[in-house]
Amino acid sequence: MLLLLPLAENNISHLHHEHFLGLDNLKCLDLYQNHIKHLGPDTFRHMPNLTILVLDKNDLTYLGSTTFSNLFNLCELWLEDNKVRELVQHSVSWNESWLLLWLID
Repeated sequence: MLLLLPLAENNISHLHHEHFLGLDNLKCLDLYQNHIKHLGPDTFRHMPNLTILVLDKNDLTYLGSTTFSNLFNLCELWLEDNKVRELVQHSVSWNESWLLLWLID
């Protein structure tokens, strides 16, 4: 059973929800320092048990209202050093179980 998926510094530019099929038990997804510009509304739908999502140092400019909506167990969301200038209402719904949300630029 895979719990940690380190994909940092892999020049990833696109993600699709089908890339994560079968990763229902994944706890930590590290996508640090890639070239991701867009996250679809269902990108993470196959990872209901994700607790840590690292998206630092990508090229994200926009976060949709449902990007993280199914990540009910998320405790840490790392978004440092992206190009997001504004959060759309409800793009990151504060979950009382969340411990950290990193947006520092």
